[in-house]
Amino acid sequence: MRVTTASCRLLRSNGRSVLHVLREIRNAVPGLSALSNSGPGQELIRGLRRRATLSSSMSFAAHQALARRDRVARHELASTDVIVVLRHRSRDVDIFDEIIVSPRGYEPPPEVHRRLPTAPRVLDLGGNIGLFALDTFTEFPEASVTSVEPDPRNLRILHMARAANASKDWAIVGAAASTSAGSLMLEIGDYADTKVSDTGSTEVTSIDVLPMMRDVDLIKIDIEGSEWPILADPRMADVQAPIAMEWHDAGAPTQPAHAAAVSALRAVGFMTQGEEFGYDHGFIWAWRPSSA
Repeated sequence: MRVTTASCRLLRSNGRSVLHVLREIRNAVPGLSALSNSGPGQELIRGLRRRATLSSSMSFAAHQALARRDRVARHELASTDVIVVLRHRSRDVDIFDEIIVSPRGYEPPPEVHRRLPTAPRVLDLGGNIGLFALDTFTEFPEASVTSVEPDPRNLRILHMARAANASKDWAIVGAAASTSAGSLMLEIGDYADTKVSDTGSTEVTSIDVLPMMRDVDLIKIDIEGSEWPILADPRMADVQAPIAMEWHDAGAPTQPAHAAAVSALRAVGFMTQGEEFGYDHGFIWAWRPSSA
């Protein structure tokens, strides 16, 4: 089933309208603000936000409430043919909310969206469990995506997600994104927090992703500090595709890290727009001016 961009946006806008009304009620009724900030209140709010996103939000809620930690489940997104696979009662759910549920974390700015073709070629560095790739397929059903992910635990879920979405043009590379081919040591972290580290205990293959970055329409980078050698590589001057990147304090050449990321991207001709999420990471969209 082909889903139009307009229908997806309508569903998401309806979800925002519901939340807007709920916020007004919360602000008007004494005590509701404190309740909404509690653990159960936050889970209720997240559940309401997911209603416009999932074909069965009740099934999702039941898994969150009753399933054991890390129980793997499949969930179909509303009005699409896209199926997500995640580990319940884990950080996977937080990332699902961040990427898939409105307001979507990777919603491109107008300057980027209008230059993307209807079937963009997308490079997903730090594929994790595939949520960015699947969000891309909801917006661009004919996209082709290559996800690069080194963590063996995440790769297991990533392959399950690809199998559940067999009609999609989706390739998976089990390796660490780097500036050269070889091997690197991984420090296995909490789900999405695995990172390359000299003190890591898991050896994985690394690949040179710079050649891959030259032949796509959109690049996403979320690789827990391994973005810095890539940004410093002189071949970045040849990269033309817009970039959606989460930067991290770890490995930054200078501080503050946000300024270092902006400086590196602008030095090779990108315009940037972004924000800091916290003290140690943040998000940037980067694209080349139209005249480039």
